[in-house]
Amino acid sequence: MSRVFSLVRQLAFLLIPFFSNAQHIPSNVLSEQNRNQFAKYLLATKQYELAIQEYLTLINKFDGFKVDYQVGLVKSYRQISQYDSVISFIKRSYSGDLCKLPGSLAKEFAFSLVHEKGMDSLYLHCSETLDPHTRNSLIVID
Repeated sequence: MSRVFSLVRQLAFLLIPFFSNAQHIPSNVLSEQNRNQFAKYLLATKQYELAIQEYLTLINKFDGFKVDYQVGLVKSYRQISQYDSVISFIKRSYSGDLCKLPGSLAKEFAFSLVHEKGMDSLYLHCSETLDPHTRNSLIVID
């Protein structure tokens, strides 16, 4: 019994340095580029809740105005039917003029309005970046 205890204690002392170094993650793993690739992977593999967390980190830590990050975030929200989160994020980020949203965000915003609020036709008519085909298909839904 004492021999087994001694062996376990020796193994523990050998493994402690290994596990203590695991806390020191190389900085390139947490780089913006790697996090972006990981977020895209999560979105592509339908792990939407995890993708939301990764995109929020990219937006808050690196570049809140990068449209690719914003689109990834709102697509993830939309896939799990969190239309109100899409609407509030876009309104908070573009409080100045919603009618001049980048095209991909305008489309996500319009679809979320349709699903969450029925439709906000005022936005659809004033949107300068929503392509006419999408605008017309959404108006037909109303």
